[in-house]
Amino acid sequence: MPSKTNWQPAEIEQIEQFLKANNAVLEFNLKVRGKVLLIQHLAQDSLGFSTDLRITRAADGIFLVERYCYRGSIDDWIPLSEVTLQNTNNYIAHLGHLSFFDLV
Repeated sequence: MPSKTNWQPAEIEQIEQFLKANNAVLEFNLKVRGKVLLIQHLAQDSLGFSTDLRITRAADGIFLVERYCYRGSIDDWIPLSEVTLQNTNNYIAHLGHLSFFDLV
């Protein structure tokens, strides 16, 4: 039985285009789990794929962007913002850059 997703193919394609425009992301995989889109990426100077960003469909046309926090006391997803699909690129553009860890 195929998994149910709330993501439309055009929305996933838009995220793929944002990732392709980010020159710090060498390769990426997208995994859709219901309302959640996990972005796995291979960045420059990286030894493997990491899942640092996820986007959740919050409501019609609104998406919750979260990044993974690697601080020992947190080690969990932290919410960044609820944005439109177009504005998810404001966060995707930071993947693979040190500025990503300044996003709060």
